[in-house]
Amino acid sequence: MNSVLDVMSAIGSLVIICLVIALTYYVSRWYARRAGVSAGSKYVKVLDRTHLGNTSSLMIIQVGGKYYLLGVSDKSMEMLCELEDFDRHVEESSMSDSAQAPFGQLLRGLMDKSGTRSKKRDDGGSE
Repeated sequence: MNSVLDVMSAIGSLVIICLVIALTYYVSRWYARRAGVSAGSKYVKVLDRTHLGNTSSLMIIQVGGKYYLLGVSDKSMEMLCELEDFDRHVEESSMSDSAQAPFGQLLRGLMDKSGTRSKKRDDGGSE
C-alpha cells in the first residue's frame, strides 16, 4: 500500500512539473510578443534585412518618410545611401507582378536611381 502511494506521489509530481514547464513556455511566448510590440519604435522601422555572411547584412529602414540602405556588421553600421522614391518603386513592382522581385534586383534599381552606382564608376571604384 505504501509503494502505491509513492508511485502516485511521483506521478503527481511529474504532472505538476510538466504543467509548470508548459505554463512557462506559453507565458514567455506571450510576453515576447507583447514586449516586441511595445519595444517597436514610432519613427524608425526596419523594412527588410538580408544577411550577407555570418556577421554582416544589408538593411532597408524607414525613418519618418525617408528610406535608407544600411550596411551592418558586428562591429559597425554604415549608411550606404538614401533610397529616394522607394515607396513608389515598391508600389510599382507589387502592382506590375504578383511575384516579388529579388532583393538584389530591387537594390540595383534603387541604387541606379539614387546615383550611387554611377558615383562609384566616376571614382574609379568597382561595382
